[in-house]
Amino acid sequence: MITGGARRAFAAISFPPTTFAILNPDTGAVIGQSKYSVEGTVEGGILHGESSFYDGQSDVETGRLIGVGDGMPKLVEFDHTFYAADRSITERSHVDLKSGAAVCTHTSGGKTTDTEEVLQFPEDTWAGASIVIPARRRKGTTWPACFQLRAGTKDIRD
Repeated sequence: MITGGARRAFAAISFPPTTFAILNPDTGAVIGQSKYSVEGTVEGGILHGESSFYDGQSDVETGRLIGVGDGMPKLVEFDHTFYAADRSITERSHVDLKSGAAVCTHTSGGKTTDTEEVLQFPEDTWAGASIVIPARRRKGTTWPACFQLRAGTKDIRD
């Protein structure tokens, strides 16, 4: 809902609440469940995803999107945190795509390591579950760039 006379200057983000089974890639057995939704905001929307695995591990993902006229929304911030069964953080990636500031946190054996770097992202970069937004709108165009940020590595591909 938009109040105070604010008007949307962009097309609404179409992403109904969605639930997926998480499958073991080797056996096809269901090992968990993911739930995704987009909350509309005055600027665009917040993509929210939660995955829970039957072994107790989980992860939470958010992506902040801004509307750009009647075209594709733009991912401007991304966060993905992975939890062990005891709810301690095992991995976390956070990226501000406007400034390029990126941090990746990795915890192993009780030791936490942060890797920070300023990266340059193409305008049409998507991360995590937000990739389904351009995929749903794809009409014979090339895929936008996507990236994965993990402790000590970065992977940006077209």
